[in-house]
Amino acid sequence: VVPQHDAAETWDGGLLEALSNIDFLILSEVEAKGITKYHDSAAIRKKTFFEYAATYFHDKSPNTHVIITLGSDGCVHLKNR
Repeated sequence: VVPQHDAAETWDGGLLEALSNIDFLILSEVEAKGITKYHDSAAIRKKTFFEYAATYFHDKSPNTHVIITLGSDGCVHLKNR
């Protein structure tokens, strides 16, 4: 699944409810930060964004492969240890 940018920036289109049925989720860094609400709390930033996102998505659906695209810098495949 590849979500599209949420122009309203609510990031509540039901993706998280469906995540356990998704094998691969491919999203941009902006989309990932919006979905995880990474920007909402300074306390969250004790972890790097990728550490936080790996934990966040793993907690929601441990079997979903999450790939975050980074434009010309490539991409990151998140894996929670």
